[in-house]
Amino acid sequence: MEAVVEIRDLHKSFKENTVLRGVDLTIGRGEITVIMGLSGSGKSVLLKHLLGLLAPDSGTIVFEGVDFLRARRGQRRELLRRMAMCFQHAALFDSMSARENVAFPMRERGGFTESEIVARVDETLGLVGLGNLGDQFPAELSGGMRKRIGLARAIVLDPDIVLFDEPTTGLDPVLSDVIVRSIRSTREKNPYTCVIVTHDLKVTYDLADHVALLLNGRIAFDGTAEAFRTSKDPAVVQFIQGRSTDGPIQVK
Repeated sequence: MEAVVEIRDLHKSFKENTVLRGVDLTIGRGEITVIMGLSGSGKSVLLKHLLGLLAPDSGTIVFEGVDFLRARRGQRRELLRRMAMCFQHAALFDSMSARENVAFPMRERGGFTESEIVARVDETLGLVGLGNLGDQFPAELSGGMRKRIGLARAIVLDPDIVLFDEPTTGLDPVLSDVIVRSIRSTREKNPYTCVIVTHDLKVTYDLADHVALLLNGRIAFDGTAEAFRTSKDPAVVQFIQGRSTDGPIQVK
């Protein structure tokens, strides 16, 4: 596996609350890495470090051999341009149509003609199965449709890495499956590297090449989806079965 991102010994605290306690994780190029964990386990905090929104107390994030946290501003900007984020609740602009939302990253980056923007946006909306709804506004769309518009906006510039924060939260099983199929179909054209934060086991089993289980601030499991599903590790079994305890799940 060729590593595109390597996270080593990452620590993060917010005053007295220690969230990350030495996270080690390798993200393989072209793979779908699913990061699972209990609510409040630090999954979203880890994503924010990958996006450069948070700085760790200690540790490193290396992106294709470049120390992301210590890179020069211009170098860091170029690395970030190769990433995209698909937000939990889509985070669409209410005053813009679906087509305008998807076009927004292209207009912000600049360098595209209007005809190039129109063609690329229409193509991307088609990839997520919403080519006929480009003129609709977010309030006129269902939750699943808004999430697919958010996915289209994330991939419109062909990023190398797409980060997903709970892509199926709030959706019924049928709409969750639509999101899973949308992720698959968009990767057929551009096999971008995926990092998905979720506690949806079906999404994990349907999509993941690689699973990392974040518990008590550390990676408790790191392996394939099949190894995760069949693991006998008590922490993994307890998480999969959804059993509560009087204290934190014990990690080896």
